[in-house]
Amino acid sequence: MFTRSSTVSLRLGAQQAEFIYFELLGLLVHYRDAGTTIEPGDERALLSALTQLELGIQRAQAVADVQLEQLRAAALRKEAA
Repeated sequence: MFTRSSTVSLRLGAQQAEFIYFELLGLLVHYRDAGTTIEPGDERALLSALTQLELGIQRAQAVADVQLEQLRAAALRKEAA
């Protein structure tokens, strides 16, 4: 029987994503500092999760920045009218 990898997709707010990111990062640092061996597949999965969280946080920040600029532009148009 062949094993199939599966994925989990989460929709998190930026604050939740940052919390999980730092918790996972702390876990990885703990393992490395303690010299505890972690299975290569588990370490890859942990690094992948960290990467995906980091990208998601950056994407959310970029969207928030664009929305803020749009809001500012709308406020300036309203003020000028």
